[in-house]
Amino acid sequence: MSKPEQERLSSRSAFAAHYGAVLKRQGWLIVVIVVCAVSGAVAITAVQTSVYQASMKIVVGQGNGFFQPQFGSSVQPFTQTMTSLLESDIVARRVIQSQRLPLTPKGLLSELRVGSNPESSVLDVSYDSTDKKIAVGVLDAIGRIFTGLVKQRFGSQPGNAGTHITATVFDPAHLEPGTVAPHPARNAVLAAILGLLLGATAAFVRDSLDERVRSRKDAEAWMNAPVVGVIPQLPSTGRRPGHARRQHLAGNHAMLEALYMLRANLEFSEVGAAGQVIVVASAVPNEGKSTLAASLSAVLALSGKDVICVDADLRRPKLAEYLGQPQAGKGLVEVLADNAKLADVVANVTLPYYPRSGMLPAIGATVAARWASGNTGSAEGGQLRIVRHGSIPAKPADIFQSGTVEKIVHDLRGMADHVVFDTSPILLAADAFPLIRSADTLLVTVREGVTKREAAESAAATLDSLGVRDRLVVLNGSSTRESYGYYGYERPQPQSRPFRIVESTNAEGETLP
Repeated sequence: MSKPEQERLSSRSAFAAHYGAVLKRQGWLIVVIVVCAVSGAVAITAVQTSVYQASMKIVVGQGNGFFQPQFGSSVQPFTQTMTSLLESDIVARRVIQSQRLPLTPKGLLSELRVGSNPESSVLDVSYDSTDKKIAVGVLDAIGRIFTGLVKQRFGSQPGNAGTHITATVFDPAHLEPGTVAPHPARNAVLAAILGLLLGATAAFVRDSLDERVRSRKDAEAWMNAPVVGVIPQLPSTGRRPGHARRQHLAGNHAMLEALYMLRANLEFSEVGAAGQVIVVASAVPNEGKSTLAASLSAVLALSGKDVICVDADLRRPKLAEYLGQPQAGKGLVEVLADNAKLADVVANVTLPYYPRSGMLPAIGATVAARWASGNTGSAEGGQLRIVRHGSIPAKPADIFQSGTVEKIVHDLRGMADHVVFDTSPILLAADAFPLIRSADTLLVTVREGVTKREAAESAAATLDSLGVRDRLVVLNGSSTRESYGYYGYERPQPQSRPFRIVESTNAEGETLP
């Protein structure tokens, strides 16, 4: 296959994938519009009055009732002429008078239908009415009055013997079975087709106006930075307010492989960074930065690294809770205020099982077997420790002074292979700015279907103004198939005690960030 053909196929595939994704996201809108259209059609049909039809046949001819062979070519013009006469006002007025109908000639003729076959001299006449008796009565009167007028005006007269015009009612007026309107099935089908067209149009218009991150391409373009990790969306399992949402790890291999891939990109890829200090940030809340910080710290530790994760989000601290650690006690705030030593606030975290972790890190068969046997120690030389946030300060922005932050970062560099900071959202607080400028690697999370273009571009502009141009993006909650597990390339599962992922929720049932 030539290169141009490959490019065309790739373009078509991308085109189909794009529109398929739009239809998947906006499918509910199409369904709603179709349901509304069909329901409306059914409702309108239900309140409509039934319309009945009466019909009859009139034979028109010449002389003894039929056209002579020599006049065969004149049948069609003749029947058209007779049709026009049948639909004339004079016939309509006389019918209205004879039947005493509250109609005008125009109103009566609007329900009258006259058809003919070009090869015959038979007129097919029908009349529609909401009343069966009126339908038959009107048509019967039309037949009598029309044939009478034809006989009177064009009948046998001296001098025109054999050439006079005749009109004879052959099939008297009678009621056709069933109704001619409304048509419930036809109306429902037409409404469904119209609903599909309108729904598809509305879906694409709505999607084009929706400026939320929908793909890796959007994240890279709006943040002006490369994407180094794509974390798939956790399947929804439902929950009750005040309870944690639980699900088995066995169904989340794509999540685990995505975390491994992120770790590999940070360590080995050209756009990655192997720096010691990693700061995890986001533009706004609820983009998964705390969950990412906990999971990344864990997978780095499970790979044999000595890792310290620091809860530097002093407004909504959640990192300790995600890693199953108590919130109380001295922490980063006390160290910043010079009320505690850094070494005294560093606490050990047990690997690999975290009862309140948003995303349990990847596990290998060796670690799984060790946990199943009751040994929950560190993984193959790795160690994970945490510096909790400590007390909540009245003015968090005043706590993070550049000189103090730089000293703490310097001290932490000498204590671990990697230091992972979870910070406040960039657009809501300036707390993270000193940490961001001291970082070796800045990871900014964006959540598919949540992060808006304005927020992403504003965050990028803010980072540019701080002189931070080397940033990396992690696309969180992705619905695309960008993990090994989706392709069926998965490792065999250990036969051991089932692991669980527990996503934390607050008392109101809201998922913690």
